[in-house]
Amino acid sequence: MPMDEFFEWLECVVGGFALVMLACAVLLLDTGCGALPDAQWSGPPDGWCQSHRCDAEALVYTAAGEGIRDILEPALERWSAATGRELTTDVQAGIPVIWQEDLSDGEGIEDCANTPTIGWPNHGEVWAQVIRLDPTPPPGCPTPAVSLLHELEHAMAPIARHVEMDSLFASSTGPDYRHIDEPALERLCETFACAAFQPEQ
Repeated sequence: MPMDEFFEWLECVVGGFALVMLACAVLLLDTGCGALPDAQWSGPPDGWCQSHRCDAEALVYTAAGEGIRDILEPALERWSAATGRELTTDVQAGIPVIWQEDLSDGEGIEDCANTPTIGWPNHGEVWAQVIRLDPTPPPGCPTPAVSLLHELEHAMAPIARHVEMDSLFASSTGPDYRHIDEPALERLCETFACAAFQPEQ
């Protein structure tokens, strides 16, 4: 290939790559997947919260499955007593709590339960969309009632990380019964506006 043709080809390749990168940047910013500088952040785009849940504080939940209310209401009462905030149920306005078989994480590992979230983690704007409980969890999981207690913390504090110790809010919850312990409550209150601090033990 003559040198003048080679440089013309190289200019086209470089120019095309720049256009692709520019298009990708625009797409990321438009969809909210890109991190804007903090000074420019003004919340989700107009209309975004009409198609997604944007509960500023996850205080209301909807039992969307047979038997879920039986475990949801006691769990909310316990978290209300621990945090001093009133957590309630509503027939349709709350974050749905549902049964779903064969849950797995993003790497294909079986889950006992999970709480999908969506938003902008770099700006602390993340919201729970639903709590999913496996009605027949795999071996090693606690009961759905204990999993729900754990998942409610994810819903109330979506950006909170698991604690690195034996706790209700450890990545592996463990036994069938769990108290709302001090490490779990401390982690919750870092990002959730607790009005009280009353661990169960």
